[in-house]
Amino acid sequence: MSSRSWHGQHAQLLESDDERSSWGSMPGRVVCPAAAVLMLLGTALVVAPQRMKTIRGSAVGYSADYADQAPQIMLLQFNPHWECFKGPNMEQCGNAVYGMVTRLLNQYQVDFANIVELPPTYKPPEGWAMNCRPGGGGETSCIIWRNSSWEVIEPKTDCWFGRGRACNVMTFNNPNLTLKVSVAGAHFPHGVDTGWYSEFLGVLRYNLEKSKSVTDKVIMLVDSNAGLHQEPDTQMLQKIGALSPHTSQPEMWYKYRTCCNNIGYHLFYDRVAANFGTHLDQVKDAYYGKQSADFHTTPWFAKVAKPNSAAAGEYHQPLMARLSL
Repeated sequence: MSSRSWHGQHAQLLESDDERSSWGSMPGRVVCPAAAVLMLLGTALVVAPQRMKTIRGSAVGYSADYADQAPQIMLLQFNPHWECFKGPNMEQCGNAVYGMVTRLLNQYQVDFANIVELPPTYKPPEGWAMNCRPGGGGETSCIIWRNSSWEVIEPKTDCWFGRGRACNVMTFNNPNLTLKVSVAGAHFPHGVDTGWYSEFLGVLRYNLEKSKSVTDKVIMLVDSNAGLHQEPDTQMLQKIGALSPHTSQPEMWYKYRTCCNNIGYHLFYDRVAANFGTHLDQVKDAYYGKQSADFHTTPWFAKVAKPNSAAAGEYHQPLMARLSL
């Protein structure tokens, strides 16, 4: 069985049986005694166990094993949900989310972020820019990019689905990396088996087609509203026209579920994927981990109810990843 097919099947087990991977609970670094001796001798052969760690993932998230060997792109997907910014919730939840997004951008030098249902009034820090696309009813998909490294290039797309769901497709150039890439940010509708969901995939595909003459490289940052067993990342990339069948791409090991506060985080809804690169490793922020019991509970500031209701808010955990080129 290939490692990719094993990954897909295991993801399904995680959601259906609520099991955890033994790899996901491994210590952050795997070094056998022989490797330790080699390390003392200064030999480069110690790279082998480090490589194994990076491929499998670890309990601490990002591995810097390849930091000196290849350029990397830092990515963030996050849906704090609309009620965080409404009425009295803004003071507790909204302002805290604004501060957290700003901190993550700065601390991790995030290249691209998609923040769902973020008010366009948010001001990113110096060195970043933001473009929000509406979806109706106050819905947004806001792409934030590090404009000190990336410049927006043609084609310009006005991704629109409406009906309370937003999509955003932008194309960028990084002169230092000689790299052009399209970024697709989106908030999918519910009902993975419905025509509505298929139509949304088609809208993303149509907008990405516009940039194919410029670049075939695509980064996908979305709240998919679908489980990994329903819509694996590879399948989603294929459906939006970003990946040909039987083509390999880096796949990320998801270490925690992001959705949602109101149901106790049972679902792998938020996704980070790309059709290029060598590795895609999840990054776990230590400070936020302390606030959320290692991404298993809702931080204090996000424990809010929907306006004029006793219903709990549907806050998602943020999801970061590092794409090695």
